[in-house]
Amino acid sequence: WMDESMKRFDRLISRALVPESNRLSRL
Repeated sequence: WMDESMKRFDRLISRALVPESNRLSRL
């Protein structure tokens, strides 16, 4: 179950970081 939770957490992090990286790239 740990692996599953880690995968879900990683997806949430990736979704949160993608827009952030886009903002940084724009700047």
